[in-house]
Amino acid sequence: MPHRFAVAVVAIALLAASLLPASATLAAQAPPRVDSSVAPRVAFNVGGGFTENPPLGRYSGSSVGYTAAVALETRLPLSWLRLRGEAAFSSWGGDTHLTAFTASALGLSPFRWRATPYLLGGGGMYAVSRTGSFERGWTVGAGLRVPLGANRAILLESRTHGYFVGAGALRRTGLAIDDVHYNPWQYSFTPFSVIVQF
Repeated sequence: MPHRFAVAVVAIALLAASLLPASATLAAQAPPRVDSSVAPRVAFNVGGGFTENPPLGRYSGSSVGYTAAVALETRLPLSWLRLRGEAAFSSWGGDTHLTAFTASALGLSPFRWRATPYLLGGGGMYAVSRTGSFERGWTVGAGLRVPLGANRAILLESRTHGYFVGAGALRRTGLAIDDVHYNPWQYSFTPFSVIVQF
């Protein structure tokens, strides 16, 4: 899975590079940016995409599912830094799903391109279906922010999530270690999602 995440990041980087020539012209014509230290803002995100590698492997009937998420994103006095609080739900069909509440920091490119690449990383609490509890986890990702106006944007994003599923949580699912691809740390990958920000 790490190589798939790397491929997704490279694809986003190539998309950003393809937009650079137009970005230079648009940047020259664009009005001055609003100083975020003067006008801090909280944006609302809603989006979704497809996700791979369901928790506990053979526990799922499908290896590809969907993800839906909502988030609040805060622009800080440092124009390149933002904070995001997010709630997400992923499903692979049947009784296999993952619920996540995470907090992440986003680092935006300092260059004034029309489409701005960014990286994100954070952590939070994750619950695998039928385990009956939330456990710790982390998330990393990369994306491309395409502004549509002063307060709106489209985000194209790729994410990886890692989350802990202890032996006790596994027993609560009614599954045995021999029945699934068990590792205390499980990983799910969202290679592509589209997020509307306003």
